[in-house]
Amino acid sequence: MKKLFASFLLIVGCAKFASYPEWYITPPNNSNIFLYGVGEGFDPEEARMAALSNVGSRLRTSVASSSASSTDVDNLGRSDSFASKIKANSAKITFTNYDIEKSQYVGKSNSYVALVKVDISKLVGEYRDQIRKKISAINAMINQKNAGVFKEKISLEKAYKLALEAEEMSGVIKSVDRSHYDQMQVLLGSLVSRIDVLSKNIYFSIDCNNDKISSMISEMVLASGFAVKSSGGIKISCDLTFKTQNSGVSSLIIENLSGKIAIIDSTGASVLLKNISKNGSSMMSSEMAKSAAVNALKTDIQKLGGLFEFLQ
Repeated sequence: MKKLFASFLLIVGCAKFASYPEWYITPPNNSNIFLYGVGEGFDPEEARMAALSNVGSRLRTSVASSSASSTDVDNLGRSDSFASKIKANSAKITFTNYDIEKSQYVGKSNSYVALVKVDISKLVGEYRDQIRKKISAINAMINQKNAGVFKEKISLEKAYKLALEAEEMSGVIKSVDRSHYDQMQVLLGSLVSRIDVLSKNIYFSIDCNNDKISSMISEMVLASGFAVKSSGGIKISCDLTFKTQNSGVSSLIIENLSGKIAIIDSTGASVLLKNISKNGSSMMSSEMAKSAAVNALKTDIQKLGGLFEFLQ
């Protein structure tokens, strides 16, 4: 009995001081069939998640390398701005089909390690299905008729974001299966070209009684990828005024910015309207207090994702 107990203590002691396994130190290389990743955590679940993250990191490196090498030879009609956004937004790679090949407790670090394996054919199939759903949604958005220019603009903006997501996903496919990638690109390339052409036909003009607000709105419209012209197109109308408020403190100046911002479609219909009221303060001057109010409004707009999201 004493010998049995001593053997048990020896086994526990060895486990406590066990080193990392070889498969963790030198994980299998990715192949044409499987992707591999290893991870460590305080429990088996955390180790599994870390291993999946490692698969994603290794794959993202391939995606980035693949995107960089193909940008100069892209002949699908995609705009420079679109291509740059693809490179700047690495795909958020997720895995739903995978196997936990190995999992082990490491006594030396009091942690768990795991090795996971992802089937490439299942990954490609899953991403391909998601891309096709996005393409179907994009087609519905850009084929809207008689919706009014502003609504068409909103649809194009959503279609553009979906196209960006689909392109990111196709980049994942490209890094593991070129044939399926080429099929997706034929569809995506023509859609992105149509979005670019339609977007160029939509522009804004700004009719604002306040230069500070006018300049801010112009900047935000341009940032969203649409042109600003002196007249015509979709009109953004501003009727805003500043009023000095009593602060109760002799050295503090408070300016209240209030009024309305409206978007008027090319049909003449007011499609969005929002009442504005923002305060700005300064110890220095009234102009600085007004600038503070404009900046406060700008911050509110940015928090909601942009001018059009703010007005809705």
